[in-house]
Amino acid sequence: MRSQLQYLQWQLLHERLSGVRRCAEENRTIIANKNGIRPLVGLLHSRDRRVQEGAARALLNMLAGHDEYTRKVVDMNNGVSAVVALLRSEQLTVRRLGTMLLSMINHHDKGDELIVREGGATLLVKELLNNSAPLPELKAICGLVHHNPSISLVVADAVQEVSLSLSRARALSLSLSL
Repeated sequence: MRSQLQYLQWQLLHERLSGVRRCAEENRTIIANKNGIRPLVGLLHSRDRRVQEGAARALLNMLAGHDEYTRKVVDMNNGVSAVVALLRSEQLTVRRLGTMLLSMINHHDKGDELIVREGGATLLVKELLNNSAPLPELKAICGLVHHNPSISLVVADAVQEVSLSLSRARALSLSLSL
């Protein structure tokens, strides 16, 4: 009797979750079809960290598993530059969200080239070298190189540039502490 009740409860929960997923998918489609992606990208420029985070999270949810929505960001005027700009934030959470968005964007034809043109490769390398848990940055950089092997030279230059900059900063810090 008890196991039957547990089974019915599990089945009801499963049905509710399926309904939520369908609703989320329907909302995602409605937002995309009503040109809702453009305003979300626009909110990435906000000076308010919470607005940036909210817009970035919404975009991550919108783009996940939907190449056609990611294509809209790539094809949008200043879409990729708005995402790359997140990597210039002082807030780690905002930078991380930007990194995850760039991981999605770099899978598209022009995405990787636009990321490099906007300075995203250098910013990703900087995040990689400055972060104690750099898995998202490493994934984004590997994705860039995988989708466009010629970008590996840009990434190598960025690693050299950022490493040199970090070495100088550490040397200056040491000399000031003495």
